[in-house]
Amino acid sequence: MPETLILRCDNCGAPLPIPDGVDFVTCTYCGSALIVHRDNGVAYTEVLKKLDKRTVHLANEIELVRLHQMLDDIDRSWDKELESYKIYDGKGPGQLPSEGNAVMRSLSFFLFGGWMLLVAMIGFGGFSLFLALVGLGLIGGGIYFLFRNFRKVEAYQKAISLYHARRDKVRLQIADIEAKLNAENPDE
Repeated sequence: MPETLILRCDNCGAPLPIPDGVDFVTCTYCGSALIVHRDNGVAYTEVLKKLDKRTVHLANEIELVRLHQMLDDIDRSWDKELESYKIYDGKGPGQLPSEGNAVMRSLSFFLFGGWMLLVAMIGFGGFSLFLALVGLGLIGGGIYFLFRNFRKVEAYQKAISLYHARRDKVRLQIADIEAKLNAENPDE
């Protein structure tokens, strides 16, 4: 004949007859769903809702760790990508592109090219044609660098916007999970 244990409901304390081999039971007094634990000759009940809350809490903690890892991955990826946007002039670690920087770099070509044209127009012996061609070449180079640097500025601004959007999305998810964890009490 199967053995029947008399255990107490973990929620209300009412006596519960539990037949051997039964792992789940519903309290007939308070209606709580219970799991029956049997360990080394000791048997007791635990409200399933508590286990479910603990499981949800643990899942939220794991999700929080995953999101922080994702945030670190986004930052590491951006650090590598950022190097591709830097402008190197042989001095120092390189500068990030800016509209002001693009104008200043091109302006030096325009000014020097314009100066060469002016010297050629004034007349500088037999070098007038050569100086005029060099001046036009420098002005053309200035136009080229102006457009090239503005495209680089535009690409950099688009990339940094995407980086911030990805980062903000993950940070919102982190804040949501942290709010859930702060509101939870898994032991209730």
